[in-house]
Amino acid sequence: MGGYSIFLSCANFHPASRRLNELRFARRIEVVASSRRPLRRRQIAPMLAAILLAVPAVYAQTRSQVAPIRIAAGESVTLERAAAKGDDVFELRAKAGQTLVLEENGYWPAAVRADPTDVPGVRVFLADSSHTKDVEGSRGCLDWRWIGVLPTSGVYHIVVSRRSEKRYRLRVSLLGPHDPIFDPGITADRISIGAGLFPPETKLTLKAFHPADYTDYCSPLPLDGDLPAHLCLEDKHAWLGIMSVEGLKKANPTWVMEGDLAELERIVPYALPLKPLFSGYDDAPLAHWGRLEYFEAKSWRGLRWLAEYYPENDGLHNPLMYFFAAISADRKYFIWFRADINYLNAPPELSELTGEQRARLDDPTTYETFQSKVKIALTNASPKSFKPGLDELDAFVRSLELRW
Repeated sequence: MGGYSIFLSCANFHPASRRLNELRFARRIEVVASSRRPLRRRQIAPMLAAILLAVPAVYAQTRSQVAPIRIAAGESVTLERAAAKGDDVFELRAKAGQTLVLEENGYWPAAVRADPTDVPGVRVFLADSSHTKDVEGSRGCLDWRWIGVLPTSGVYHIVVSRRSEKRYRLRVSLLGPHDPIFDPGITADRISIGAGLFPPETKLTLKAFHPADYTDYCSPLPLDGDLPAHLCLEDKHAWLGIMSVEGLKKANPTWVMEGDLAELERIVPYALPLKPLFSGYDDAPLAHWGRLEYFEAKSWRGLRWLAEYYPENDGLHNPLMYFFAAISADRKYFIWFRADINYLNAPPELSELTGEQRARLDDPTTYETFQSKVKIALTNASPKSFKPGLDELDAFVRSLELRW
């Protein structure tokens, strides 16, 4: 362990288009690199190289003073570290099978250009052992989260190797095996799904939690990384995930901070949002959308919409995405479904733009007017104007039933 692995290939992910994936990946690098000055595409490779070089494989423990951390399973504590030189060493007593989660933040202020050499490195090892072999853990490359299952009971040391003298915050969480991040709280035998959309042999499969990495930014939204453990049904054109609401809030707090999940929890048919939810990702801005509708069944209520998340200031392109997001009636489970959908025979004035027409869309007012035309066209189109048929996808969503 000790280093980050960043996979750059997007070729085997969502088939919407290679261009779409390249744009999403490039935008994510821009966001990580600077909140004010986006990178040009030729700057991406040097940025990645800097990130890789900034995280060496071995960290030296240079401080003799150890700071104790006292938390029980299910608890978290945030440690504020002042500007200083040298490594920080923390001591934590834990039991075998518990999961340790470390989240480093605060070292990239929102208004300051990111410097990978400022990112503290982390290693975890069993302190009362004759050797100091690192505990295996997985890392997310966006929020620099470390997560690992502790192999034995005892005292562990957490060593944070500073790359600079800047202050940082370290959030330490100790989670039990049935924490909602790792246990969705529902099994496949309690979920009914209609046949026809997925191949007959496709079964709901339990997917474990893992921190987000760059490969997740080559996938359709929401990110598969940072989702809690979930029951998943997928093929190359569609994805269904069912997970714990509490687990989602703990695993991916961005969803909570941006307010989309809270808005979905209180959704009612007579007060729908003006735009689709979960569309505020800065790596994939919402370009076009339509057919935002309220759906309700015995065991859930939610929203369905069609959308395109790239490119900006351009016409409508296939494939679009069909989205469905819902909260179970007992408010314990979150349902997310997405699928490729093609708008057959889209109006040429919306989909076949000249260079001059695209240039005009750089004007915000002109672009908003164009978006309104796309929305009207999607709303008025016959369900048979789409492939798969809109009625077919809606029927699949309405067939979902959760039993508890």
